[in-house]
Amino acid sequence: MQSALFMINTALAGRLGAEALAAAGISNFLMFFTFSLFFGMSIGALALVARSYGARDLTAAHAAGRQGMLTAVAASFISVFVLVFLADPILRLVGGSDDLVAMAAPYLAISAISAPLQTIVVMVGAVQRGVGDTRTPMLGSVLMAAVDLAIGLLLVNGGYGLLGIAVAMGVARLATAVFMLATIYRSPHRAGAIGSYRPDWIMQRRLMKVSGPAVGEMFISVGGIMAFSIIGLQLGTVSFAAQNVVGPIISLAYMPSLGLGIAASTAVGQSLGARDPELAHRYGREAAIGATLVSTAVGVFMFLFPRALLSTFTTDPAVLDAAELPVRTVALFMPLVGIATTMLGALRGAGDTRAMLLISLLALWIIRVPLALGLGIVLGFGLTGMWIGAGVNYVTIAIASLVRFASGRWKTIRL
Repeated sequence: MQSALFMINTALAGRLGAEALAAAGISNFLMFFTFSLFFGMSIGALALVARSYGARDLTAAHAAGRQGMLTAVAASFISVFVLVFLADPILRLVGGSDDLVAMAAPYLAISAISAPLQTIVVMVGAVQRGVGDTRTPMLGSVLMAAVDLAIGLLLVNGGYGLLGIAVAMGVARLATAVFMLATIYRSPHRAGAIGSYRPDWIMQRRLMKVSGPAVGEMFISVGGIMAFSIIGLQLGTVSFAAQNVVGPIISLAYMPSLGLGIAASTAVGQSLGARDPELAHRYGREAAIGATLVSTAVGVFMFLFPRALLSTFTTDPAVLDAAELPVRTVALFMPLVGIATTMLGALRGAGDTRAMLLISLLALWIIRVPLALGLGIVLGFGLTGMWIGAGVNYVTIAIASLVRFASGRWKTIRL
């Protein structure tokens, strides 16, 4: 359903033309970068909640959720300030043209206003997943996608363009935040999100120990992907628009693997809390096998039918032509996406966030970004060269995370 949400907004922007698709793409990457702080906090919160729940220490599990929420929501208001008041200069800083900035800045500012609501959704979801409830966050994603689609279609067809998409996302986030709070309030674990928000410095230190490297990893990951986008922006509006439709197609393989990775995070964390590291190892292994099968199947479909997939997001012939070969190229690397994503999820569930930080640094800033620049710009292979660099990035993450998981060092980490 998170794939569906990503695809809906891309398809809506794609119907407005290549310029609108490019403006929405660079704005979304900037939002993801500033959101890295509370996404990283959710990783630490999930690991601590799962570990404490596995050890049957509900007090600590609930305290970890509330303290994570306190820090993450506060951080989200910083994101609002930065993106609302500095949208124009930030877009120019990353290389946006005058026309692109004029279209993207209002979209970015309006989208950013609802960041605290997105934070609530993410953090409540972390608590629910940590105690083993992955169904409720899934239903929240269904609700968000449905509201976003209905209102987005209404506003875009009503002539509101990109601003209509931004407003639709804000309303969808509001509806989902209310839903998530209502569901956890009615659950036995409402203390994990609703209760006293007085700072608990002991729990905050525990959270920072796990979340600090996770936040760093998120900044490195999203920053690397944003740098990848900025490189693509240098190839022109059409190529950049094409780049932004390749991403949603890749998410068809990435998001199911991410779901299995989240399940692995919960299962590994709970098993370690129950002092059963061998069971934790089995969960991680089985999640990787399942994700590899799924991502391989998606990769085959991507390779065989790239044009059909791309046509879902845009009808612009130039964009379709520019994106077809990159989709086929990156499809060859899809089996590695399943391994990379689930292994990272298992290691995060164990609280091994420092290793994740180093792996992300290696894969993105030493492999992906330099290769994208070298192959795509310097050697002139364009968008296809850039996505070859992305594919090598998936290979690097898969190998490094497998080696770390096989070492077993994550089994002895104390949170």
